[in-house]
Formats: sequence, C-alpha cells, structure tokens
Amino acid sequence: MATAGQRLLRRLCELQWDAVDAEAAARYRATQAPGSVEADGYETLTAASRFGTLHLRRQVCAHHDGRPHVMPGNDLLPTHHGILITRGLQEQACLLPQEVPFVTAARLLGWRTGEPDILCASTLRTLVRDHGGRIRCLEQTEAIVLLSQHTTGRRLVGVPVEQPRRRAGWPEELGAAVAAALAQSQARPPRGGLPDSLGAGAGCAGRGRGDASGHPAAAGTAGGPGADAARP
Repeated sequence: MATAGQRLLRRLCELQWDAVDAEAAARYRATQAPGSVEADGYETLTAASRFGTLHLRRQVCAHHDGRPHVMPGNDLLPTHHGILITRGLQEQACLLPQEVPFVTAARLLGWRTGEPDILCASTLRTLVRDHGGRIRCLEQTEAIVLLSQHTTGRRLVGVPVEQPRRRAGWPEELGAAVAAALAQSQARPPRGGLPDSLGAGAGCAGRGRGDASGHPAAAGTAGGPGADAARP
C-alpha cells in the first residue's frame, strides 16, 4: 500500500508539472510573432523528490528564423546541472545528518522515498556544505547590518570572519601539530604520543578524561577531579 501511494504521488506531481509547463510554453509563444514558433517535442528532466524520482517533461520551442531552441519551463525551475533535487528532499537530507552519519542518512532517505539509491552519502555531504555556506552568508549579512546600526545602551563588537579561529580548548601548538599530521595523510598519532610540550595542553583539553598517554588524570592536576580543591 505504501509503495502504491508513493507511485500515485509521483504521478500526480508529474501531471501537475505538465500543466504548469504547458502554460509557460503558451505564454512564451504568445510573446512571439504569430507562426514564428512551433513545438519541437519534449526534453525530460530527472528530479529527485521526497516521493521518489520524477520525470518532468519540458516543452521545446523552435524558432523558424534559426534562433536557439527555448524551453520556457526552465524559467520556473531553480538552477540545475543534471539531476534536480527538490527543496523538500534537500531539507530532509540536511536534517538527518544532524542525528546519524551520512551513510545511515542516505539509507533512511532511500527507505523513505522507496528508492535505495535516491541520494548517495557524497551528495548529502555536498548539500550540507552548500546550505551551511548559504546560512553563514546570511548570518554575516545580518551581523553587518546590526553592527552598522546605532544601538543605545549596548556595545557590539564583531569578530572578523577572515581571521580563522582555533578550536576551543586547544593550544595553538596542538592545532599546528594536528594540521601537519593531516597534511601528511597521517591517520594515527605518532608512536610515543604527543611531545612533552603538547602533552599538558592535551590533558587540559581532555577535561579530565586522561592525559596524552591514555592514563586517567591524577587528583590535583590540571585535568583531575581534585583540581579545584588543590587551588588556593
């Protein structure tokens, strides 16, 4: 029953698009000289939606004077290259990875839409990055507007976004060591643990979970449970 419902919803979406595309083609032909444009078949666009894969037919209009063919329905669609992913499916693809890994999120979307290969994990990562970049741009725009306004009784200071900030709780030396290891594609820490100059910082960043060698932090040390009691 669920599979039949998905097929019915997909077909209804395709029929609704056929009506919208026909209206767009009729409006375009009305703006041209009479008899100068004729229908020249259809071109199908594949769209991934929360109901599954849709096949949207777009009317192709040919000009008698040799001008390039036009598909008026494209003006109603967002910018796309290849497959089109609807807004509803993009929303689910960005919400699921907040709770589960990307591979699991891709499997859940496949189960939800009835098509196991509707979107792969790499596509989910790309969607999350793209939406995250758009959100950051909107936040920066709002921050610029807010900082440019004269506020009474409040003092607002903005942090430059061009200056990268290190991870909270990490000493700068540790961040440099991690960046160097990642640049060398080093998946495991070097033998012997971190250098002595970084071991203390790593223990502090661990918040009492242990030192760089993996042993629990002793009471009264920087990361131990008796740290507060040992302070004057």
